[in-house]
Amino acid sequence: MPKNKATHYVVKIFAVGFFVLIVFGLNYAIYDKKNLKENGEIVYLQLRPVDPRALMQGDYMALAYDLELKAKIDPDPAKPFIKIKYMVVDIDGNKMAQFNRLENNKKDLKLTANQKIMKIEVNQYRSIMKPNTFFFQEGHGDIYAKAKYGIFKFKGNDVYILDGLADENRKRLISPQPTSVSGS
Repeated sequence: MPKNKATHYVVKIFAVGFFVLIVFGLNYAIYDKKNLKENGEIVYLQLRPVDPRALMQGDYMALAYDLELKAKIDPDPAKPFIKIKYMVVDIDGNKMAQFNRLENNKKDLKLTANQKIMKIEVNQYRSIMKPNTFFFQEGHGDIYAKAKYGIFKFKGNDVYILDGLADENRKRLISPQPTSVSGS
């Protein structure tokens, strides 16, 4: 076999192998998020009201969390860059997150059984927790305007996703499913 064909064959094998690894990685990430949504520990974060509409993105609710206000920062115009910090929250008997403290890294944190870690971005003026948007089906803004809590699902102490929004009674807000119309 000439060297040119052998090289071409090896490149094809590496390309196919790389593609398989990417597909496997993406499928695992999807599986992991789905597993977190189905089996994660529920924690509620109190929301602050924010404007719920974007022309280019469709209907969504911009989220702001009450905990952002409790993460006290000292304004420093000389340090305008965003820093990542870690907020330790206490989870009470109602599954509500309460601010405990801010830390610069999470590597050496000692947590009690009722504590979780959430990432927060801090700049010289304010603190921002993400995700800070929640998208919903167009025309259902009135349902989500009642949101008072973000429903988060946790795996362990520091892996979490926003799983939905809830009203003042912590009841999940759900868009009605479209009804199908059958013709005769």
